[in-house]
Amino acid sequence: MSEAFKKAGPNAKMESKVAPNNFDYEIFLNGESLEVKSKRLFRSPQKFKDSYR
Repeated sequence: MSEAFKKAGPNAKMESKVAPNNFDYEIFLNGESLEVKSKRLFRSPQKFKDSYR
């Protein structure tokens, strides 16, 4: 991952998108899927509006 961020440059845009079932997510770097070896999701009491969809 470090190499991917170095190649992306200082103005890189990172996004994460949670799957509809809330059990998985994808990470994107400059619009391209970033392969990650280990991912974890943690339950939160915080509620979010649908504005992120």
